[in-house]
Amino acid sequence: MRFVMNLLWFLLFGWIFFLFFMVIGIAFCISIICAHSGIRCIRVAFLAIRPFGCTVDIDISSFSVMNVVWMLISGIGLAALTAYVFFVICVVRSYLGSVVVLVIALIGSTAEAALTSLVISNYVLMGIFFLLFGGQCWKMMKYFLAPFGVEIDRD
Repeated sequence: MRFVMNLLWFLLFGWIFFLFFMVIGIAFCISIICAHSGIRCIRVAFLAIRPFGCTVDIDISSFSVMNVVWMLISGIGLAALTAYVFFVICVVRSYLGSVVVLVIALIGSTAEAALTSLVISNYVLMGIFFLLFGGQCWKMMKYFLAPFGVEIDRD
């Protein structure tokens, strides 16, 4: 089941997050000052490939001043950007799925019934995307808020 969920994640969202965080990580690594941020982004890029079966453990005892500096400089922004990109992808995917449902519903039914099925399918698809994949996005956001002293464990 984990393999299937990771495959779905990668096909729908993972490759976008992987490319996004790799590009940001490489851009940060070009500058010596932001190399720590770049390494953290690259770690999240590899987490984005297969997040199911991974846990992000935050060790409060090793919470350092670097986490506060990180949060202020790039952590909050990257976490917000992760949430925004996830939301946009969910909305776009659910609308694309709704268009497919609309085309199927238009064949052999009235326009009113087709539009009703469009609205219902849009909300259902968006709910499915958020329920199934929202937790995986939360893992990446949790890592971005305090990456120093955080371990990514793969089961």
